[in-house]
Amino acid sequence: MKIKITRKFSSRRLGRICEEGEEIEADPDWCQSIAKQGFGKITDFTSPLQKNKNILKLKGTQIELIKKKGDKVFLTGHRGYLGSYILEALSQDYDVVGFDLKDGDDILDLDQLQVKMGGCRVVIHGAGIPHPSPQYDFTDYFTSNVMGTLNVCRAAVKSRAWRVVYLSSGAVYGWDTIGKFWPLYLPIDESHPLLTATKKFKGKLCGYAQSKVLAEQVLAWYGTNRFQVLSLRLGPARPQSKFFQFNQRSTLAQREQTLWVNVEPETVARAVRLAIEVNLKIGFEAFNVVEKHTHPDVDLNDYLKQYYPDVPLKEGWQSPQNLLSIEKAERILGL
Repeated sequence: MKIKITRKFSSRRLGRICEEGEEIEADPDWCQSIAKQGFGKITDFTSPLQKNKNILKLKGTQIELIKKKGDKVFLTGHRGYLGSYILEALSQDYDVVGFDLKDGDDILDLDQLQVKMGGCRVVIHGAGIPHPSPQYDFTDYFTSNVMGTLNVCRAAVKSRAWRVVYLSSGAVYGWDTIGKFWPLYLPIDESHPLLTATKKFKGKLCGYAQSKVLAEQVLAWYGTNRFQVLSLRLGPARPQSKFFQFNQRSTLAQREQTLWVNVEPETVARAVRLAIEVNLKIGFEAFNVVEKHTHPDVDLNDYLKQYYPDVPLKEGWQSPQNLLSIEKAERILGL
């Protein structure tokens, strides 16, 4: 989209003075914002996003991004467990640019990120430490998951990305607490406060979980100031066929700790695709992404009686529906 500047002003986003009479090509959100403030007049509704017959539909003063197949997509962690599924799901219709530590790419290297992300208008961020592990301390989690996410955001701004999809975790609600946490209600939806807000836990906060909370806070700022952000809060990702593969006490304890939720890798890949294609005008939005039902061999009624007898259940919930609600993802994303 192009806008002709009618009044001189200083743009923090562009990092310079925009002079009267100057014509600037930029993303639709920025152009619309400048026009609404009376600093410019839109002269061309054609956007760099209109590639391979992409469509921009005008609805009043709001521009709706309808279809973007063919957009250049940047995917961090594409050689990882979930990243490989996402890459496979997108490669047929999108030009996917991968960025992975296994190839010598490092999200802590901002210059490298900016060079490789150049021209990508959609970013999927899945790199970082993927789950709690005794080999890492909080500094490791913060450096990789928070500072790395900040670098991805900074590079996305330079690349003029319009949407970032982040692979977050249901751990933000508190289930990875080293001890025990108590939800305010079940099933947990996206309106449920994060653990540090409820303070309903006994024990120690988990470094991994807190890094995901902090990364989401970084993304929330960018989502309301720079580009759209969809944060997908995933459950433990394992094919159902391998749900009980490791019949060890530690594995069962982990399942009990994480509310017996699970998400298939293919479901994650589908959710990511829906997240980059959904016609949605947002700043920052979070979505729970797990399977609708838990494993058929799990009796959640017995589990709740044993572990959470005093936690209120939302009306309409029935076992074997998962204890992490995906109603929002179903309704908005079409999961």
